[in-house]
Amino acid sequence: MISIELCVNPIDINKIRRAIEFLLDNPEEAKRMGTNGRRDVQEKMNREVHSSVLLDAYRKLMENKNG
Repeated sequence: MISIELCVNPIDINKIRRAIEFLLDNPEEAKRMGTNGRRDVQEKMNREVHSSVLLDAYRKLMENKNG
């Protein structure tokens, strides 16, 4: 199994091209990455998770402000 993170400079056209070529040449890895990304969004990067964190931060700020 190949494992790679594809983080590229958004203005470096050559790195973007190589990343796209990698995904096209490795469809199983592309599928795995897509599945993992979808799972992370559903489980970790969703409104429910972040809203509770944000509301908790607001509560703490208000407690500090009000003394």
